[in-house]
Amino acid sequence: LARALARLGQRMAGNSKASASLRRRLLHAGFAGSSAIAVYQATRVIVTVGLPAVALLVVPMIAPDFASKHLPILLGALGLFGFFLPSLVVGRIVSSRQTVARAGFPDALDTLLVCVEAGLGLDAAVNRVAVEIGNAYPLLGDQFTLVAAELRTGQSRETALRNLAERLNIDEANALATLLVQSEHLGTSVSQTLRVLADDFRQKRMLRAEERANVLPVKLAFPLVLFILPSLMVVIMGPTVIRILHTLGPTMSGNG
Repeated sequence: LARALARLGQRMAGNSKASASLRRRLLHAGFAGSSAIAVYQATRVIVTVGLPAVALLVVPMIAPDFASKHLPILLGALGLFGFFLPSLVVGRIVSSRQTVARAGFPDALDTLLVCVEAGLGLDAAVNRVAVEIGNAYPLLGDQFTLVAAELRTGQSRETALRNLAERLNIDEANALATLLVQSEHLGTSVSQTLRVLADDFRQKRMLRAEERANVLPVKLAFPLVLFILPSLMVVIMGPTVIRILHTLGPTMSGNG
């Protein structure tokens, strides 16, 4: 299916600036293959045409009255939704990957620091981190495995770290690449650089957790008022109302 979509999308994928931006976005989502753009474009065309086509076949059988009046509007809305759906899905994947990477990056950096302080070289430490961090964070394990593979194939450490930052697209990876490259060029201590970075990333993770905790009461206000509070009022006031009705019922019926 991927090959068929790639052949279809090759006719639409060009070498323009928009294609370069799309390739970078797909890379952030984890689609790094050479045919990623072609598959994406073909999928967009299929979804854009397929949703209205399915609606054109199904809606007249299910709701003929609705189809006779509103079918053109429905087809247009489905076509527009299908055109933007692949972009929304890719954006969601990018956001999810960034959240996972940010959550696990301080732990990966701590592991890297421990390996360097234990006497391993930076290349061997990266390979060790790929093995250790992959159990808790498979995404980061795969990314550090790619870094180790690039280093083994002869790429420079700067290029491998820049590629890691490009694939993850998070500030933590960019800071790691920049500071390690500067540390290598200036001859400063790698372990000291990693220790400062690890402390900074841990503090940022704690601040993000505190920010989410502070926002939580606001998010809970709506379900509390809409669902929990009415039920609580029924439980609290119900017996009292029933008792009042039992007390006043005979009196009111006698007056009647």
